[in-house]
Amino acid sequence: SYFYPRIITGIERAFSARSVNVLLASSEYRTGLERKHIRRFLDSGVQGFVLVPNLHLLDHPQAYVDSLRNLPVPYVRPDRAAPTSATRAGSGSTSLSG
Repeated sequence: SYFYPRIITGIERAFSARSVNVLLASSEYRTGLERKHIRRFLDSGVQGFVLVPNLHLLDHPQAYVDSLRNLPVPYVRPDRAAPTSATRAGSGSTSLSG
């Protein structure tokens, strides 16, 4: 089953209990829009991110993941890992384990 709605609900509940605002944006599988959202949220003063990047659309996903380390705020990536060349070819899993 599709589990991201449950993740979002959990985030909203946990943050709401602490009076923290949550901003959501969808990139609609467009990497340029994803980057635009990140810049816009940073400009608005966000204090952290929960990112689900579209790594499967990138030729060099690890380079993108490495660039996230330069964000001036903390971030987490649920259920995402940079795919290896084998996973991009269709074998293996890109899910984080443990």
